[in-house]
Amino acid sequence: MATKQLRLKTETDFFGTSVNLVTRNGDRNFVVGTRVPYDPLVKLSNKLEKGYLFRSPNVKPEDLSEIWPTIEGFEGKAVFSALVDTKSDEVTAFVKIEDKSDATMFAFTHSMFEKWSAAQQAEAEAKAKEKPQKVTINDDGTVTVKVESVTLGD
Repeated sequence: MATKQLRLKTETDFFGTSVNLVTRNGDRNFVVGTRVPYDPLVKLSNKLEKGYLFRSPNVKPEDLSEIWPTIEGFEGKAVFSALVDTKSDEVTAFVKIEDKSDATMFAFTHSMFEKWSAAQQAEAEAKAKEKPQKVTINDDGTVTVKVESVTLGD
């Protein structure tokens, strides 16, 4: 699974702020908020050492528009990041929140996000890197497959 990092890009006009997720080279652009009453880039931090991490795998980018009012009310720092699968255009969003009460409010408000940790992220990345089993098709059309069997006791 090849992924690209997405970054937030905002444009403010008379009606509010438009929020987009874009790749560095601009080949992918997802609208994740329109007419937001504040600029999320001003409210969000770039880096946060400790905090509560939430993940939303395979989220529709337009569904992310509902997180901005919650983030506006945060008292502490927060970091937002996202990845896009280059083959399927599926977006995975991450939010790391410093303050416990902000994290609790975020968890109750947004059920599309799940509590996540660095260990779970490392495990998911390792699983994604596993190579699928190979099937060999012989000249005569038969298939050769390596099978691993496990016998379980009582």
